[in-house]
Amino acid sequence: MFKEKKKRIIVLSAAVLMLIFLLSLWFFNSSFWKKYTMFEAKNIAYSLQNMTEVIPYHTVKKSEDPYIFEQDIKPLNLWYSFAGEEKLVANFLKDTRTSGLLVVKDNKIVYENYFKGNSADNQHMEFSVTKSVVSALVGIAIDEGYIKDVNEPITNYLPELKVSGYNDVPIKDILQMSSGVKFDEDYANPKSDLEQLNWHAYVYKKPFDDFILNLKSVRTSGEYNNYISINTQVLGMLVERTTGEKLADYLEAKIWQRIGMEDDAYWLTDYHDNVMAFGGLNITLRDLAKFATLYMNKGLYNGEQIISENWIEESTKPDATHLLPGLNCNSDYPLGYQYQWWVPESDAGEFLAIGIWGQYAYINPQANLVIVKNSSDLNFNNYGSDLETLEVFRSIVAHLAEDNLQETGSDL
Repeated sequence: MFKEKKKRIIVLSAAVLMLIFLLSLWFFNSSFWKKYTMFEAKNIAYSLQNMTEVIPYHTVKKSEDPYIFEQDIKPLNLWYSFAGEEKLVANFLKDTRTSGLLVVKDNKIVYENYFKGNSADNQHMEFSVTKSVVSALVGIAIDEGYIKDVNEPITNYLPELKVSGYNDVPIKDILQMSSGVKFDEDYANPKSDLEQLNWHAYVYKKPFDDFILNLKSVRTSGEYNNYISINTQVLGMLVERTTGEKLADYLEAKIWQRIGMEDDAYWLTDYHDNVMAFGGLNITLRDLAKFATLYMNKGLYNGEQIISENWIEESTKPDATHLLPGLNCNSDYPLGYQYQWWVPESDAGEFLAIGIWGQYAYINPQANLVIVKNSSDLNFNNYGSDLETLEVFRSIVAHLAEDNLQETGSDL
């Protein structure tokens, strides 16, 4: 009897060990494991250029009539000033692990370079730069009459959100990252809401939208600028509900096909074909530059108004005190904000889109210039990195404005 019981225990133990072994093999070799190692230092540059290997996506088809930028390549060998120091732009690009930098002035490419395996025809993950694209789609949906007004409550269109902190919150407050909804976006905290959203979508394979129903308010909307990505996911839901189209399809029809995008874009989704509205676009740097140029040109492309000039103006000028740049007790960031665009202190009308790990689309209408940048910057969570990047961009603006192309430093 004792021997028989001992034998059963041995057999059961062996079975458990085998199960653990098989689960370990699955864990370390599956796409699940890839997802949770992709942002390690040794993997991140490759990962940001190949996100579709591990996450489902929706294709945004390239234009049948692509627009090709003219080129007027110039050397950009220059210094910049930051925090009382003079620094080389070339060193900055290395330090921030830049994988691509492209400058367009007067609708011509004046500088383009790629690093860390990136290339002109590679779709790079843009993270929160995606938010500015979603803002454009909201504007188009308003222009087309699908959405009446930004002052309407979001729950007029998404009544299921009445159980959440978004009940009766105006669309405008969501666009301005002032929804008052509690959402912890700490990338270093495994228990943060953002990390829980990732587990919700990619481990438990539940829809993004379900996660939103349980979020609550912590303050009245429209009073405090608190940047949280889930706001943009709600805006994506709004566009889809009002237009009756998938967000990626709406982007394809209203922008991608109309302004001559050269390459397909890939918009990451959950396992239910809901796009990651808050940060899932993967596009080439040239196509990102075209989108930025569309904003620089006040929504006009080849004689056609793609986005209304009024929407672009309204989207890029903060209209409330809690959204103003600089020291602001009612904002959690030193840059200003409006409709999913960052707005620095400036007399040049500058505005920019920013994504984690160093993705940027910078527009300077006064200089008729845009700069786009891809990176795998491991110090992305440092406020100073955005401010320093802004000074680098401004040094490029000043350099080109001077039309002084003599060498002033190391080659980029």
